[in-house]
Amino acid sequence: MNEVINEPQKKPGIVIFIAILNFFSSMAWLIGAALFTVLLIFGNAVGFYQTITNQLQERLSSQNLTIGLNAVFSFFLILSLFFAGFHLLIGIGLLKGKGAAWYVQIVTAIMGLILIPYGTVVSIVILIFFFQSNVRNYFKV
Repeated sequence: MNEVINEPQKKPGIVIFIAILNFFSSMAWLIGAALFTVLLIFGNAVGFYQTITNQLQERLSSQNLTIGLNAVFSFFLILSLFFAGFHLLIGIGLLKGKGAAWYVQIVTAIMGLILIPYGTVVSIVILIFFFQSNVRNYFKV
């Protein structure tokens, strides 16, 4: 009797580790988003805008920079929320064994090679381990 028993495949430890790194990265982006939210809400009240405006007016002749500061902080808030969601989805996808998460993680690891020195080391480790056969089999790629 040659029966093939379909055992659920065990998650490789490196996948769990990288998913946790993605969750930490998501938290860091959320902290950044919270900071930009606080700056948008209270920046003018605590004089933060005035300090920046005074420093910029020494170099520029523009009169009203408050709207520009709101635009800049809003842009970084949206960017932070985007990357927080991005890393959260990648972490969840890695834990669920989604092939798309594997591909996106490989692309982000390749882009992370330029973040010398720590990003380069982490990206090399990710690339080495994610191309091992047990990890590729887990993601079915």
